[in-house]
Amino acid sequence: MREGVFVSKLRGLLGSTRRGPRTHRTTDAPRAVSPFTLEPLEGRLLLAADLTGLVTAHTLADPSVPTNVETATVQVKN
Repeated sequence: MREGVFVSKLRGLLGSTRRGPRTHRTTDAPRAVSPFTLEPLEGRLLLAADLTGLVTAHTLADPSVPTNVETATVQVKN
């Protein structure tokens, strides 16, 4: 039942979806101001991507010698 209260309040803010016969307003009658406004969203950029990596070259150093450095070349594709 709580959803019914929400929907009725939302309809009150947005205006009725049911339209009856149209009545013409006179130019002297002020128009009611609604407190409900919509603002445009800012532009979005894709900050995440599915990346794949391919090891193209590597060196295998002796792990028992702590001064040995291993290198690897990885090619990343989007």
